[in-house]
Amino acid sequence: ERGESFYNPMLDSVVSDLEAKGLVEESEGAQVVFLDGFTARDGTSRQPLIIRKSDGGFNYATTDLAAVKQRSSLTGERGDRLLYVVDMGQSDHFEQVFQVARRGGLGRG
Repeated sequence: ERGESFYNPMLDSVVSDLEAKGLVEESEGAQVVFLDGFTARDGTSRQPLIIRKSDGGFNYATTDLAAVKQRSSLTGERGDRLLYVVDMGQSDHFEQVFQVARRGGLGRG
C-alpha cells in the first residue's frame, strides 16, 4: 500500500507527458487540460482539469494521473486492469482523470 507522497517524484513527468501530447494549456496562470464532454460553470466553455496550480503546486488530479501511469505502464506495475472503488461523489473526478490519462497515453488502454 502506498500513500500519496509515493507519487510526488512522478508529478513533473506526468505534466511533461501531457505537454508532449499537446494537451496542456494555460488558464488563469494554471496548467490545465480542457475536458471533452464537461462544461464549465458558465455553461458555455469546456471545463478544465487543473494539473498544476498557478502557484506551481500539484493537486489530487495530478497525483491520480501519476498513479494511473505507475499502475498500468510497462515500466511500472504493468496492471492490465485497474479497479477503483469510490463513492459517487468522486465519479466525475475519476471520469475526468481517466479521460486525460487516455488522451495523454498515460495508461495502456
